[in-house]
Amino acid sequence: MEKIKIFLKFLFNSNTGYFLNEHGYYYEGRRYKGWVLCRGYRFLGIPGFERLEIFTDLDEAQKILNSHNIK
Repeated sequence: MEKIKIFLKFLFNSNTGYFLNEHGYYYEGRRYKGWVLCRGYRFLGIPGFERLEIFTDLDEAQKILNSHNIK
């Protein structure tokens, strides 16, 4: 029974951690880099993520991560 519980927790994990995802975008014809704060999850064993916030500056994104103790 314990092995089944562990397996189900692996298949359905609602929070696998927070991470920054780099994203390129164009603004007024120039290419820039941006970052997206994401929260990972696993549904039926398939990994996915939810976008939480968008940043244009990496220092600002890291500051938000540190202020919320998200690693």
